[in-house]
Amino acid sequence: MAAVERIADKLIRRLPGGARIALVTDRLASFADQGVQGVANIVITAILARGLGKAQFASIGVMLGAYYFVVGFHRANVVLPFIVSAPEDEKNGRSLDEWWRINLLWVLMITLALALMADLAPLVSPGSDWITNALEFATVTTPPLLLAEFGRRWLYQARMPVTVALTSVIYAVVGAGIALASFKIKSGWMGVAAWSAAGLAAFAAARFALPPGHATWRGAAARWLEHARFGGWQSVSHIPFAVYNPSVVVLIGLFGGAPAAAAYTATRTLFSPALAAVTAVDSLDKPRAARALAAHGVDGLNDSIRRTRRLLTLITGGYMGLIVLFPDAVLHLAFGHAYDGRGLEVRVLAAAFFLMCLNQPSETLLIVLRESVLMILIRVVTAVAAIGGLWWGSRVGGVIGCAVALSAVQAFNLVILRIGEHVAERRERNAFRPDASVAV
Repeated sequence: MAAVERIADKLIRRLPGGARIALVTDRLASFADQGVQGVANIVITAILARGLGKAQFASIGVMLGAYYFVVGFHRANVVLPFIVSAPEDEKNGRSLDEWWRINLLWVLMITLALALMADLAPLVSPGSDWITNALEFATVTTPPLLLAEFGRRWLYQARMPVTVALTSVIYAVVGAGIALASFKIKSGWMGVAAWSAAGLAAFAAARFALPPGHATWRGAAARWLEHARFGGWQSVSHIPFAVYNPSVVVLIGLFGGAPAAAAYTATRTLFSPALAAVTAVDSLDKPRAARALAAHGVDGLNDSIRRTRRLLTLITGGYMGLIVLFPDAVLHLAFGHAYDGRGLEVRVLAAAFFLMCLNQPSETLLIVLRESVLMILIRVVTAVAAIGGLWWGSRVGGVIGCAVALSAVQAFNLVILRIGEHVAERRERNAFRPDASVAV
């Protein structure tokens, strides 16, 4: 389906100013991709919030938290090694097809792990049916979403961003269409069906657009072993990261119960477009950063990171500023009367999510420089701060206390990440000095 890219290019060039627009087609398509997915996820979540009770909606929130937790291991062992190694592999004429089999293997392992967690949940937390339901939901929803995510990355690596945007449209139509049934069938399983069907549809479209070539399981195993150490360190670093970032709703649910988890999920949904914008930028900028390092060294990498940081500040800051100005109106528009009176929490969480977005460029630099140990150290320190802060915040002020604690944790994380950047850059520069026998 490379024809989609050619057709889009021809149509764009016929527009007034099309020659200039064509220069940023990749960026526009990546924003369209994540914009459509972000809006679709908001619509699905808002429909479920209106159609389900608080406990069932809390299960959906924790399901998403569980998904974000396990997707980190997929990212660490499949997506990041694929992105970081692809420029060198392509330069050397090496096929990337083995990554499809590596992806399937990791999806299978993650699914089995979730199923085991769902079976053990009643023993670990008896009486918390909403948590058990959340893990059951995640077991079904995760495989299709992981397959769709790798399909996206595969197309981006092949420089087919318009096709990626098209797969997102398919994702949105299928997911939102099925979610609408939750008004009549008031079950959290409707959310599972919506996200699962959307993921499968997007994956099928990606695979049809650019089918992989032949690859053997032996070749896939050999390819992954080349990156196993990198993937292992990234996996270890993801565990503390998930505590204070993508899966923090699980902690909020544990400390504050189902009502707090439901309220956090609702407010987080409002910021999904900004988080989607970060993913859109990351889809192009992480490969770009890897290429910049390979071509121009640390200075090229720094230039790429600065451009990413400026772009994220502009986009996410502008969007979150609008939410902060009209939080009550936006909450009512999205969820009806279900979450009235949460405007203050939205304003405080806006600071947390804005800082969360600004942390991404620093993490990209550390990942591209393969500073896994340094990243683990930063994430462990931040995770400890998050656990203590959220425990204290939930005891002192409930949801608003958790929001204040989360904002403080993200500010702390930004500071130590910037320090980590300087340490990593100095190590990389010293590694290329003839007289530098030991990295500082």
